Amino acid sequence: MSLPNLPAGDKFRREVRTEWGGINLNENAGDGELIEAVNMSSREFPLLANARFSKTQAEAEMNAPYVYDGKLGYEYKEQGPYGYGVYLHDPTRPGVLDPYPLVDNAQNTGQYTSQYAILGTGMYLFGAFLGNKQHKRVYDFAAGTIADMEAAFDSGASTVVFKNGTIGGVPAKGNTIFCSGVDWADYFSVGDGVTIAGSGLSENNKTAIIREIEGDELRFDENCFTAASYWHRYLYEKLPTGTYYFSTDGESYRGFVLSEEVPAGVTLELVGNNLQYTTLPPYPQIVQIALYAVVGTPSGTEITLLPPADADHVTISRTVPDMDFVCVNENRLWGCKGDTIYASKLGDPLNWNVYDGLSTDSWTTETGTPGKFTGCCSYQGYPTFFKENAVFKVLGDEPKNLTLRKQNIMGVKKGAGKTVVEIRGKLYYLSHAGVMEWNGGDYPTIISGALGIEPGMVSQMGSPGAGTDTVRYYIQLMPFYYDGNENIPWLTVTGVFVYDTRYGTWHMLSNDTYGIPDAVFAGDGSHNWMIKDYPLEEPNYPVIYELGVFDNDWDKTTNWRVTFADSARAFKKVLTGSESKKGVLRLLIRCRLAGTMKVWIAYDGGEFEEAAEFSEMAKTSEVVPLILRRCDYWQLRLTGTGDAVIYSIAVERYGGEWQQA
Repeated sequence: MSLPNLPAGDKFRREVRTEWGGINLNENAGDGELIEAVNMSSREFPLLANARFSKTQAEAEMNAPYVYDGKLGYEYKEQGPYGYGVYLHDPTRPGVLDPYPLVDNAQNTGQYTSQYAILGTGMYLFGAFLGNKQHKRVYDFAAGTIADMEAAFDSGASTVVFKNGTIGGVPAKGNTIFCSGVDWADYFSVGDGVTIAGSGLSENNKTAIIREIEGDELRFDENCFTAASYWHRYLYEKLPTGTYYFSTDGESYRGFVLSEEVPAGVTLELVGNNLQYTTLPPYPQIVQIALYAVVGTPSGTEITLLPPADADHVTISRTVPDMDFVCVNENRLWGCKGDTIYASKLGDPLNWNVYDGLSTDSWTTETGTPGKFTGCCSYQGYPTFFKENAVFKVLGDEPKNLTLRKQNIMGVKKGAGKTVVEIRGKLYYLSHAGVMEWNGGDYPTIISGALGIEPGMVSQMGSPGAGTDTVRYYIQLMPFYYDGNENIPWLTVTGVFVYDTRYGTWHMLSNDTYGIPDAVFAGDGSHNWMIKDYPLEEPNYPVIYELGVFDNDWDKTTNWRVTFADSARAFKKVLTGSESKKGVLRLLIRCRLAGTMKVWIAYDGGEFEEAAEFSEMAKTSEVVPLILRRCDYWQLRLTGTGDAVIYSIAVERYGGEWQQA
């Protein structure tokens, strides 16, 4: 039998929440999750707390130092030789800007294209391509000096001779490159693998290893070169009168005396046993110079003759391959370009062409698989290289036994090579499926579901980089810009997001800057730096902040904001059983404030309205009386400035329940 529905008596309920997770940007957020948490941190997990920013910020002065990925550099906020951006500066030369952009921002893309790796006291930098040339520099942050990674000698007007010489004090054939007046130590070091080009004898154009350097003699292995038997010398300048001598084998000498100077623009030729030259027009004629054998120590001025088969213009260079990505593993610098992997000589990042049959040799290989490399790192003791759909590990301990192991897993998205970061034994990076966590095993785990990132969205996303403070993963997510201008209106997941690997929670540090928020780069565990870029403002330069927890040296003016899911989801317990009839009596918030905090309420998804304001609370509980408007649901937001820890939020409500007999 049906009976009338009778209202039940009013009931008073309270839900006290003392634990919160991170942000959840999906519609299913609730039970302690946040739909917004700007400049919030997990430092007091599971309580709510603000993020702390150091007061140490790079100023507008060029000499204001900052740390780029934990290493020293300098910020320059004016127009540089290649556009606005951050430039590496030599502190030993105040006011002198090195013409190498550490961060290439000239094209106004917001993308940071330079790559670097640290080995010893050197920061090895592979810059953006300026024209067809990639700038490669080494910054010794202990000595404060900057130098090119590559070295080259161009003979120009000087005469280069391939001749017999010595090695270890013992005569050796075809092992010496001689150029009068050149100090080879200014260009190269013993052990360098150099490439010789420009010799008229093709067998002399090769890559070889320098064994000895002594003054103007560069020595290699015996029989490395072919020494020709027909000799000459082109005179770029006149040869004055005097006594001279020369040698064609490095062992015996012949001399001559000039009673008249030989003019510039002619060629001395050794024809048989005669030294001769042809005078210049309009009256060319052959002039022979008498020769005599030199006995004992040669006297006079030595001149160099060049085999006629050799060109006058010889180049000798120590080259470094172009790199898209670089890392350090087991005292070697590793890198990749396209489908090729490179390894430097052991302990020597300046040498990539040393093949001596030793365990210290450099090494290179190609994978022969589709696609280009998208990132690399050292992980679990192995050089690890990423493509978008595969990962390659280099196994082995020396060049003769190095092999590649391929894993067909989701790799690093193109353009996200700087998001690869190792934290607590796991790798984190941005792939086409979202942000991944990988332990080196069979398949990585997608951890960005709380950010509302679907695989189809990632193709329209970019990221200048990511970093860590040893336990948290900082990553910038932003729209991918076409032609530097096109925005993706529906792509709202933009900002600097922070994933705490201990608790599995996400927070956001910033979502401003015209859709291109802060770019975070890793430190060394003690320094962690955030580079905030303003690509749409003038002047176009980054501002650098230090991240992390600092005793008392942090900016107490930092603003923060946290927004909870709507009442139907965020406070389920207190509202259970009262879908049709409910009323909120008051809120009780227990917190510690060193600054100010405001409480805001929004109804049915409308604009937030201020409900209360508090300041400087010492872990006390404050009542927020509420007289809510008629609504289906409401939302709570807290905003503040300065240090804050929120211990609990209690919602008290009264309401009746309808019952059906």
